[in-house]
Amino acid sequence: MPMCGCFHQYDLVPNADGTHRLRVRLEGEGRLRQILEKSGLADKAQFVQNMSFDDAEYLVFRLEGVREPESLARLLDMLKHRILVDLSPSLDECYSLGPYTVFDGANRETHYWGNLLHRSKYLGDKSAGEVLLNHIEGFIETHLPIRTVDTVIAAPKTDRRTPDMPGTWVEFLAERRGWTRAQAFKAPTSGAQKSIQSNQEELELVERMKNTITISDVSPNSRVLIVDDTIRSGGTLIEIARELRANGVSEVYGVTVAKDARMTYGGVDLNKEAW
Repeated sequence: MPMCGCFHQYDLVPNADGTHRLRVRLEGEGRLRQILEKSGLADKAQFVQNMSFDDAEYLVFRLEGVREPESLARLLDMLKHRILVDLSPSLDECYSLGPYTVFDGANRETHYWGNLLHRSKYLGDKSAGEVLLNHIEGFIETHLPIRTVDTVIAAPKTDRRTPDMPGTWVEFLAERRGWTRAQAFKAPTSGAQKSIQSNQEELELVERMKNTITISDVSPNSRVLIVDDTIRSGGTLIEIARELRANGVSEVYGVTVAKDARMTYGGVDLNKEAW
C-alpha cells in the first residue's frame, strides 16, 4: 500500500563541522532520508532527535558529504509540493507531481494537476498535455538518479475511449533522451481500477492487480522509469515493477502526474495539505 508524504518548506544551513542541517516539515511517510542519499548529493542523511520546541513539528537531518549545496537546494525546491509515494521495495522511488483533487469539508475540487489531466484526456486539449509533459521533463531533469536511467515504460492503457497520455509522453521521452522504450501489457481480464470506498477495498484492488502485467523490450541490469498519469492504489506500478525485476532490471523509478487523494491508507491525508 502506498505510504505518502509531502512537504512544503525546508531549511538547509551549513554547520561549522562541514555538515549541513536540513529541517523539513514532512507530513506522512515518503522515505526522504533514502531519497537524499540515493540522489548522490549527500553521502549520509542522519535523523536527529528534535531537542527544541521550535523543531517539534519538523524532521531534522544531519547531512554529511554535501559537495554541491546549490544542487541539493534545487532538488529540495523541486520536491516541495510533490507527493513522495513509498512503493518500496518494488520501486526504488516514486513520485506524483501533486493531487488530482483536494477536499474542503464535504466539497471536492479538482486541483491544478487534475484539471490539466481532465482537459488532456477527456476534452482533447493538446496544449494541456504538452504542459504536463513539460512538468514531467522538468522533474526528470532535476532528479539525478531518474535523469540517468536508460529505459522508460508507460503504464498500460485500459480505457480505449481516452488518449494514451503516458504512452505519448514515454514515446517523446525515449526519443528526446535516447532511452530504450520498453512495453507493458495488461491482461484484458484484469479490468479497470474503479473508485474505492474503503481501505479494505483498496487492499483488494492491489491484490487484484497481481500477475496481470507482461513486459517486453527490457534488458537485464537496466534502470527503468515508469510513467503514468494517475496513481490510485499503486497496484499497477507495483505489478509493472515486479515484472521488471523478474526480467533482471536493477533499479525502478516511478513518476505520475497526480495522486488520487481519496486513497491515503497508511500515509498523509492529502486533503489537509496546503496545495
